Amino acid sequence: MRMSNDEAKFLIDQFNKFASWRWRREELRLTVLGPGIAIFAIGISVLFYEHPFSSTSIALMYGLSIALIVVILLMLRRLGGMFDGYADYIARLKALEEHRSKFKSLPESISFATLVDSRIEDLKKLLKENGQDPKQSPQT
Repeated sequence: MRMSNDEAKFLIDQFNKFASWRWRREELRLTVLGPGIAIFAIGISVLFYEHPFSSTSIALMYGLSIALIVVILLMLRRLGGMFDGYADYIARLKALEEHRSKFKSLPESISFATLVDSRIEDLKKLLKENGQDPKQSPQT
């Protein structure tokens, strides 16, 4: 069973809206994190300005420096995840639209949850399995 072309367009449109808003929360976190890191770095530089260095201030500087490095690495990891997520959603949208434009429908088994939760390889496999043109399939 296949969904109609209008239903397929609607589903693709809804997934496109979801994909465009999916990473907004992460973008906002990173926007707030940027000034936080800058303020943190300024605090560390102020500590380095103190002369002579006491053992407490040296330990504090090393601790804050390590914390800053960890925060920056975590931020870079999230950025990488965001970029991978964007690329994955683009691939999903492209596969869906190519299938829809070729067959003027999508398989009935594809739901919004399937689009969001499945891997791109699974989605492509599902589309390929259901990629027979209904006009060419044998009538039973």
